[in-house]
This record gives sequence, structure tokens and C-alpha cells, in this order.
Amino acid sequence: ELRVNKPPSLLDRRLGTALTGCDASALEDMKQNGKIPKGYNPATEDWSRKVQVTMVDPRFLSVVESEDYDCGGAHPDSGQMALVFDMTTGSPVNWVLQVPKSAGASAYTDNTMDGSKMGALILPALRPMAVAAAVDDCKEAFSDAQSFQIWLDAKRGTVVAQAFGLPHAGAECAQEINLTIDQARKMGFSETILIALEQAHLQIAAAQKR
Repeated sequence: ELRVNKPPSLLDRRLGTALTGCDASALEDMKQNGKIPKGYNPATEDWSRKVQVTMVDPRFLSVVESEDYDCGGAHPDSGQMALVFDMTTGSPVNWVLQVPKSAGASAYTDNTMDGSKMGALILPALRPMAVAAAVDDCKEAFSDAQSFQIWLDAKRGTVVAQAFGLPHAGAECAQEINLTIDQARKMGFSETILIALEQAHLQIAAAQKR
């Protein structure tokens, strides 16, 4: 439990630091443009973070944090951070170890908006799926090896992959890819994870029928 709580606590502390800079930047931008709304409160209006627990299971816990922020400049921005924990150890899941070596997977790390380092997975089999699902203007964003955040969605019974580390101009191209359990199995994802996901999905489905 202590290990699981540590990463979210670190994210909260980093967010606190990032908010101070964001507030100052947003306010300065408004001053330069002469458009400070009456009653504007930078502490409540420039950044929001919502947390969704996408799977609770004795073996795995999956959490997605979604953010919207406007720290000044021409356009606001948004992003997501996925955290999946192995509840037998309390450690984040190492996705490279959850697929076979033959899949050619590798780890990728990049900074999020608040400065937190977030891990992702480069899995070649996901790139053509991202290209196929992308609108024409976004297909070029996946011309090179692309990293993806991975999480588990028990309600839909899917392994979710979302492009991570795209440049700001291509951020809107980070669409979710929902892999069915069969699709994830064909890609070689760990049976331990897929069995836990399937059981969690069936429990939710059964509860909704009551």
C-alpha cells in the first residue's frame, strides 16, 4: 500500500510546484494582452486534474489522470498519465516484461507537463493500428517508432494504448486504441494481466445485471 501511494503523492507534489509557475505565466500573459477577467482567480481556473480508477483487482490497480491546463499562450493543452500497479509488490507494471522478447518492445520515458517522468512502451505492433485509426492529418505523426501509455479498462474489458510523447502540434493525434483481450493476447501480452482483466470485466458486467 505504501509503495502504491508513493507515485501519486510525488505527482501531487510536482503538480503543486507546476501550478505556481502556471499561475504566474497565465497572469503575465493576461497582463500583456490587457485581458484580466473580473474576479479571475489563477489558482482555480488554469489547471484541472481528474483521476479515474479504471480497474481495481486483487492483482492489478489501474489509474488514469487527465489534465487540462492553460498557462498562457495561444492555445490551452491537455494530457493523460496512466499508472498501473502490480498489487503483489506495489510497484508499477513494467510493460516491456509483459510482452515476449520477439515483440521487439522497448521502454520510453518522457516528461509530462508538470515535470513528472512517465514511462511508456514502444511496441511495433501498435504503430500500424495507430496509423489506421488516425485521420489523414495525423498519420504522419506515427511515421517513426512511437511510444504508448498502457492501462487496463475493466469496464470495457480492454487493454488501452495511447500515443505518448507526441509534439505539442500533434497532441490531438493521441487517440486511444482499445485492444480486446483476444487482440492483446495475439500481441503476446501477459496471460496474468489478461486473466485478471477478464475476471474484473466479468464481475462488473455481472454487477450491472443485478
